[in-house]
This record gives sequence, structure tokens and C-alpha cells, in this order.
Amino acid sequence: QSYKVRKLKDGRYWMAENLNYKTDNSWCFDEKEGNCSNFGKLYHWEAASIACPKGWKIPSEEEWKIMADLYKFLPNETEIEEKPKYSKWTSKQRHAIFENLLSIGFTDGKGGVRMPFGDFINLECRQEFWTSTKKGESLPYTFQFDSCGKKTHFSRNFRSNDTGQSCRCIKESF
Repeated sequence: QSYKVRKLKDGRYWMAENLNYKTDNSWCFDEKEGNCSNFGKLYHWEAASIACPKGWKIPSEEEWKIMADLYKFLPNETEIEEKPKYSKWTSKQRHAIFENLLSIGFTDGKGGVRMPFGDFINLECRQEFWTSTKKGESLPYTFQFDSCGKKTHFSRNFRSNDTGQSCRCIKESF
């Protein structure tokens, strides 16, 4: 496999495509191979943690927060805040993060999720990514791009580690 890579404002190299490497506990949306070609695979958390190519890794919750915080303003806005305030992102900033990362080709907000019992949901309007950071034993943090509602937004959440989600890898050192 080869993947598009982008150097983002955080100075890190991020994959600009969803990982599409076959492992145990990885799936194509609705079990259709064409969906893997278009959107990459959906991974169980443990499968995602070993699927990144050598020299790459799943970003931590902190690495996602730092990267996203640098994209929280739309181009016509003035940046006032100096320090990351990711726990305080406003609705407008969550929308700006989605739109800015969409505009540079980092996300298209599509790919869906495989629920723990095997149902696939939200192919055309949600992209959720694993982090390497867990909240407790079985709830890894996730970041999602969502356009299922009235407004696009970016947010942090957590999911059961047996949910199938997309994976982006970052270069281990920069």
C-alpha cells in the first residue's frame, strides 16, 4: 500500500488517507471491497494499533488535539488565542476545524463506523479515527468528522475498543 501524506501545521507528517491494510478484525464498510478502495478499512482498536506501517503510529489523543487546535479558525478570522484550548472549542471552532481539514484534503468526512455487533452506520457523513490513548480499559478516545446533522463539526469522543473505525497514522519522529 502507498498513502498520500501531508505535513500539517503541527509539523508532523500525517497520512491524508485512511489506512487500508488487511489485518484480523478489519472490515470494508458493508463487507463490500469497493468501500475499502474508496474509504479504507474499519479497524477494531487492537487491530489498528498494529496496522500502521513501520515508522508510523496511531496518534495519541494529545497529538490529535494539538493538530486540530491549529485549524480552529477559518481563514478570514483573526487568531486571538495563543495556547491550545481544545477542551473549550466552541461550535464555530469545531466547524472551522472540519472545514479547514476538508479544504486541504485531510478528510472528506466519509467512511462510516462498524458497531460492535456488526452493523455498519453513517458511511456518507461520518469519519471516526482511533487514538492510541484509552479512557479506562476498553474505551479508547476517538476523533470524528461529522456532517450527519445540519452543520459539519469535529469532536472528541470515546468508543468501545471493539467498534470498527478508520485509522490515520503519523510519522513516529519528525
